[in-house]
Amino acid sequence: MMPIEELIASRRSVRDYQTQSVPKALIQKVIDAGIWAPSSMNRQPWRFVVVTQEEARKTLSEEAKQSLLAFLNTHAALEQYGKDALERFKKRAESEEDTIFYDAPVVIMVIQTKDVGNQFDYGLAVENMLLCAHGNGLGMCPIGLATPLSQSEAAREMFHLQPEEKVIIGLCLGYPNDAPEKTERHTDVVEWVE
Repeated sequence: MMPIEELIASRRSVRDYQTQSVPKALIQKVIDAGIWAPSSMNRQPWRFVVVTQEEARKTLSEEAKQSLLAFLNTHAALEQYGKDALERFKKRAESEEDTIFYDAPVVIMVIQTKDVGNQFDYGLAVENMLLCAHGNGLGMCPIGLATPLSQSEAAREMFHLQPEEKVIIGLCLGYPNDAPEKTERHTDVVEWVE
């Protein structure tokens, strides 16, 4: 087994997947890693929706694109991202390809089940899942553009969302076609107080 430090440093966000399906037991293993994450006051404020059916994944991608286009036309989007980024997002949203979930054979939605959940709790669960997937030869990519699916009636129905529930993030999962290049990390971000 690979040392944890090496596993962390070699993990990449995968956006190019093989069409091969992922065994259900392996998907469950990845989800179990998320379930075992620590959470504030042990609230475990999450649940997971696994989407493997191709037509459902296409529907989610289109719904996310429509939500993205609606958001891009707001003043808040311009302030948050700037004009250049908005143009890139617009191209993604208008593309015929699956530019949201990258045709991954598995999409996992992380659902907030309680208002009391701390955003860090979901980050801990997702990181566990990312590392578990990588350690088992799978690729994964967190998709923040899945968050607006909370406002989609089709998605809310598909995920059986209760009124207080919302999508925190989407996760693409599958066997990678190839590993993305390593990107450099900032190393001058540590200050010691001794």
